[in-house]
Amino acid sequence: MITFMYFSPTGNAAYIAGQLAKTMESMTEDKVLLLPMEHTDCQALEAVDHMVILFSVHAFGAPRVVLEKLKQLPNGVVKKVSVIAVGCADNWINDAASKEIRTIMSKKRVHFAI
Repeated sequence: MITFMYFSPTGNAAYIAGQLAKTMESMTEDKVLLLPMEHTDCQALEAVDHMVILFSVHAFGAPRVVLEKLKQLPNGVVKKVSVIAVGCADNWINDAASKEIRTIMSKKRVHFAI
């Protein structure tokens, strides 16, 4: 299963997540799930093969709500993770903005796919 979990106060990350989910559904037989982060109960998530986390960059990083939500993920639920930080630049944004997310997820022993 591929899960797109997004935080999108302006709608940009939600739009991208939706487009990516549609594309993945047409390319794979895997189940694709689209979850708005603020309405997702992390404790209720079942096994996720690949989670794609999308968010708009706030003050050069992930918003606090994103970091707190990811800390709530139970260990062992997510196998692989990819992070897409939606911002105004394309060369540095994902590495700098996802630094704390990489730290949180590596403590949960989740493999980074991208």
